Amino acid sequence: MKRPKNAPRSQSIGEMISTLVYIGMGLWLLSAALVSPIDYPLWKKIGLYICGGLSLLASGRFLIGDLWNQFKRRSK
Repeated sequence: MKRPKNAPRSQSIGEMISTLVYIGMGLWLLSAALVSPIDYPLWKKIGLYICGGLSLLASGRFLIGDLWNQFKRRSK
């Protein structure tokens, strides 16, 4: 049976697991950048911050997609 258009979308187990992995990796990368040794090159620290931030952003991909779809519907 098809889901009605206005019904909220439920996440599968795989989607929830991948979201937790993105959150875990993002936090791990950001913590690695914060506690990295003083002799790490700047480019390595910046890379860790960027990758950690993007990983945390990716953990909200379904929320971002839903917000984007609402924005597109309202702008029509």
